Amino acid sequence: MLTLLYKEKSDSLQKIAQEMNLQHKIFEIQQKNEADKLVVENKLLMQEKQIQLYFWLLLSLSFIVVGFVAYQEIKKQYRKSYRKRLKRFMEKELKTYQENEKIIEQYICQIEELKKCNQQAQKGMLSEVLVKEQIGILAQKIQVLKNENKEIREHSQQGALFLLGQLKEGNLNVKKLSEEEWLNIFGYIDLLSGNFVTNLRQKYKLNEHNLMLAVLIKLGFSTAELVAAFVCEENSIFKKKQRLKEKLHLGKQDDLNAFFKTNPLYLSIQKNKL
Repeated sequence: MLTLLYKEKSDSLQKIAQEMNLQHKIFEIQQKNEADKLVVENKLLMQEKQIQLYFWLLLSLSFIVVGFVAYQEIKKQYRKSYRKRLKRFMEKELKTYQENEKIIEQYICQIEELKKCNQQAQKGMLSEVLVKEQIGILAQKIQVLKNENKEIREHSQQGALFLLGQLKEGNLNVKKLSEEEWLNIFGYIDLLSGNFVTNLRQKYKLNEHNLMLAVLIKLGFSTAELVAAFVCEENSIFKKKQRLKEKLHLGKQDDLNAFFKTNPLYLSIQKNKL
């Protein structure tokens, strides 16, 4: 009887121990599951944060790209607008200059005619006073037109001549010229030489660098001065000249200086010293 009682107590204690062991295992499993769950949640949270970070980085980058593209487009439109305004201004100035020159020639012819009339007037055929008065009026008109043309030339010279002088002295090179300064030089040369640059661009489809090379050659720049202006070796200047000759449909042995001086399309501007 006592043995049976001990056995029952032993079984009961064993059962209690098993239950406690089972509960402990269950608790360990729960803890492990909680830890795994926490790890997963942390990973998900980190991934979410990374996604948000990438999203904001992408959004910021998009804004930067859009802003840069917009800036370039605005800059492009501004330059295009500036070129158009400058072109219209230079065309207007050139037209005024040429019209004034024609009118001056007409007035000079009229003065010559009046001088002939004055000789007749001295013979008593016409009023000498009237003829001299008309000559004086025409001379005043000629002076007004000459003054206007002088202002046009000086206005164009202010920027362009300084830049050309700096290029010739080696204090400046074409790489440092802004687009506005290129246009200023080209406009000034057009004004002096009967659309030299415009004619080259339209007839031979020259780009800006070829046009600048043509301008500097026409202005009498030496090879050394061209080397300094274009920041390159003498051999590169030779190659540039050869490419320019090809564009102008000239032979390799043809002289560019002679071409620019004798070509009937253009007026020589060698007399305009820098």
